[in-house]
Amino acid sequence: MANSEVKQMGASTVTETLATSRKTGWFPFKDLDKTAIVRRLNAIYNSSDDLNIKLYADGDSVNTIWTGTMPKNGTTGTTLSSSATSSDTILDVTDTSTITPLDKILIDREIMQVEDLVTNGTFDTNTTGWDADGTATLSVNSSNQLVITSGTSGGQAATGKAIFILTTVVGKTYTVKGNFYKDTSEQGRVQVATGGTIGGGILAQTTDMTSDTEFNFTFTATTTNPYLMLHENTEQTVGDTTIWDNISVICTTQLKVTRGQTNTQAAAHTSGTTVFFGHRKWDSKRIGRRAKYLSVEISTASSKTATEISKMEIEYE
Repeated sequence: MANSEVKQMGASTVTETLATSRKTGWFPFKDLDKTAIVRRLNAIYNSSDDLNIKLYADGDSVNTIWTGTMPKNGTTGTTLSSSATSSDTILDVTDTSTITPLDKILIDREIMQVEDLVTNGTFDTNTTGWDADGTATLSVNSSNQLVITSGTSGGQAATGKAIFILTTVVGKTYTVKGNFYKDTSEQGRVQVATGGTIGGGILAQTTDMTSDTEFNFTFTATTTNPYLMLHENTEQTVGDTTIWDNISVICTTQLKVTRGQTNTQAAAHTSGTTVFFGHRKWDSKRIGRRAKYLSVEISTASSKTATEISKMEIEYE
């Protein structure tokens, strides 16, 4: 990322050490020097509970600019359901419903990273991999989000959309996640189908999203190349825009992983091998919002388990 910088905890008013173990905490950050686009929140932590994250900007401690969850780590995620060798990159597992595209996983002594089927779902620089349908145009805004602009007026049949063609395994189940921002449109919808026509061959879809929405749904593949479509879903006029970000598709019953991670060691994996997710206790969340001052609130569930935050960073430009 061009001209990126990292800010760590360390404002003069901070009394908490980086290694403090606590259940709930506020972490103020130093002045970001300018009105910056906050790209990511990075954290190294050890927690047996999911971490609930809220970001506040510019002195507003009521209205969040971003909320999200960092998953618990160091716990058993699943087991291999079939034998595998050290050269395999496709691994069948019993269940990976809690694994996210950013997770690192540990199988025996080998660390791998989950691979997202959507190769450009954060639109950091361009719209590569996505095709505009009909008269729609695709662009990336200043917050590095996908903007779909309609080129005609009309109902659903005229709706402009963005299409990403996936590569799947028939019979496998996949999770689709992302963020929709209504912008000037009436509403939006996400659809996975066997073809590129809205309403045809639907495998799964969201309901009509009439406000900014973080969506999450699953589908089972019946073809090797289903269409992932992002579109406005009602009467539209020329120039209507919908905005999208953080689009991901991963399999929940099969790991497609990238090898060559830090400290990787080849291992002959066998049926029943334990798979740990989040083993490296590191997570990174993309924000994509402007701010000059920032505060982070971290909390866990009602359990008494302590959480250790050993490092936290804000990456911005």
